[in-house]
Amino acid sequence: MTSYEVGKLAEMANLEADWDSYGSVPIAKIALDIAASILAIAPQEATDIGPLCNGGIDLEWEKDGNELLLEIWPNGAVTWVTTIGGHSDCGRYVSRIEQLLDSMEKP
Repeated sequence: MTSYEVGKLAEMANLEADWDSYGSVPIAKIALDIAASILAIAPQEATDIGPLCNGGIDLEWEKDGNELLLEIWPNGAVTWVTTIGGHSDCGRYVSRIEQLLDSMEKP
């Protein structure tokens, strides 16, 4: 994990209730743990990491016009959206995280 990624997760871990002034909840520990696990195996640094008002986390990678967005929910579920070579796909996390991350390395 890069220092940027570590720093973003640390910032989110310290967010208190109503951090966005719209009634948001603190980031769930399970979402932080899952995000850290995913970032540890990612072949490149995430281009964006952000909190979700429901206590989850968004992770995003962009490379050569391809995009991968992972949304980590506060209950530990992970959903994903990819746009690779102009083709979009989406789904729920089962065992595809490494495959999705690897797809960002391909032209």
